[in-house]
Amino acid sequence: MKSFIKSLKGKVFLMVSLPLIVLAVLMGIVASNSIRTTLEHQIEINMEKQCKYILDRYDSLYPGEFSVERIGDNGVKVYKGTYDITTEYDLLDAMQENFGDDFTIYARGLSVLTTLTDSKGERALLNEISSVVQRDVLDTGESKFYTNVTIQDQSYYAYFEPIIWEDGTVFGMVAVFRPEIMVYASIKEILLPVIVIFVISSLVIIIIALRFATTMVDRILTIQKFITSLAGGRFDTDIPASYFDADDELGELASSGRTMQRSLRLLVEYDALTKINNRRYADNKLKSLAKNSAEAEFCLAIGDIDFFKKFNDTYGHDAGDEVLKSVAAVLKKHMKGYGFVARWGGEEFLFVFDMVGLEKSTQVLWDTLDEIRAMDVKYNKKVLKVTMSFGITESKKGATVDEILKKADENLYTAKETGRNQVIAD
Repeated sequence: MKSFIKSLKGKVFLMVSLPLIVLAVLMGIVASNSIRTTLEHQIEINMEKQCKYILDRYDSLYPGEFSVERIGDNGVKVYKGTYDITTEYDLLDAMQENFGDDFTIYARGLSVLTTLTDSKGERALLNEISSVVQRDVLDTGESKFYTNVTIQDQSYYAYFEPIIWEDGTVFGMVAVFRPEIMVYASIKEILLPVIVIFVISSLVIIIIALRFATTMVDRILTIQKFITSLAGGRFDTDIPASYFDADDELGELASSGRTMQRSLRLLVEYDALTKINNRRYADNKLKSLAKNSAEAEFCLAIGDIDFFKKFNDTYGHDAGDEVLKSVAAVLKKHMKGYGFVARWGGEEFLFVFDMVGLEKSTQVLWDTLDEIRAMDVKYNKKVLKVTMSFGITESKKGATVDEILKKADENLYTAKETGRNQVIAD
């Protein structure tokens, strides 16, 4: 053993292997932390969008400002404008059902509407939020994301969005909560293949260090940059093609990296249930459209499955999932060659028609609707019939993507309010 260490081969082995082992460990730590940071950032973005969506929907459904009225010592009535919404939980419960998160409306620091329940299974109302949140959100009027909020002895990821009256007074907050254990499970699921890859890479490096030291270092550094790019949410990077031609462990490592790239892309950009693009992918595409909206011709549409909640309530969530998968398959088929469709949230879908005019885009949606009407969704020896409502509009000079998207949503609302099972375009 001593003679080997003193030999040139041993010195080269130690000089190459020890730094590379340290490098592999550091790469694993960096990638692990990067993935966790990326996921937490995505959670924050999703929670922010959920809060803003809730506030937008309340404004749409109940014009006016939030207010509360005390009822005795232990009760309140909640108003939105002139509407008493104390018992109106359709929106919050639907959000909880679709996303698995809990939502709460606070009047100042007191919960007045919530999907959280206490030990008795009742809604956890009139609970005060911590002084930290009051200081960070209520006193400053700014939103805040927390990675460790304790509610009823359970840790949550939480996002708080202030509710501000027109005069600038902070009325309260809308909050979204996600159990910490759910987030950790997702992180663990993503990190496991990364850890396995780094363990394998470390062993491979040690075995072939003497013969291919320089080449190995170059390849490992390239793969490290590739994995770090993936951890940062960048999927447009790739490994050189020559790496896949090598009939050795590093070639396998490169293939594993590409497999991880595909897996992460599917996880981050595709909806697990319907196998079509998810909201994150759609948001990124909309950002690209926003940069080129002055030159690009496109149409945006939003579609919603009519009375989807009845499928879940009548036949169960498995039936609802079958409806979503069947509808998504039809939507994807009809959008081929025209753009893409993404699951926008729950039973709602976003359509982006790239370089397609309003007339043609509208006809595609009507053709899609015709097939959906004729489709039989078979579940548990029952045949379920489905219809959809669509709102579509086209890009206009000077209009932002957000404005076009809002117009499509307004057209969808009109379609649902005037009978559903139709396409409203302008």
